[in-house]
Amino acid sequence: MEWHLRQRQSWDVAQTGWLVAAGEPAWITREGDPDDHVLERGAVLRVAAGQRVHLGPWQDGSRPTVVFVAAQPEAGRRGLADRGAAARRAFGALAAWARSAASRANRPQGCS
Repeated sequence: MEWHLRQRQSWDVAQTGWLVAAGEPAWITREGDPDDHVLERGAVLRVAAGQRVHLGPWQDGSRPTVVFVAAQPEAGRRGLADRGAAARRAFGALAAWARSAASRANRPQGCS
């Protein structure tokens, strides 16, 4: 799922995963979480199934992009070290993807 935010929107999370910011900063809050979050380009915020999330631009007139990446179910039991390594690889991949998406979003778009 991907949002190009011009105004505040709400979303009911159906599956645990991560929100990744691309481009301009986005404001995100999770109901029941006392903290609001401002995600800069490449930042990641974990969300859990059953949460209600509110997303919007951090600054008036901006149009941030936020992408939801669903967590993949684990295949069998793995040790904690394996899980930590897998999490580091996943976050590295998410950050690289967000940088790439932000780079594409910042390029001039023309008609041919």
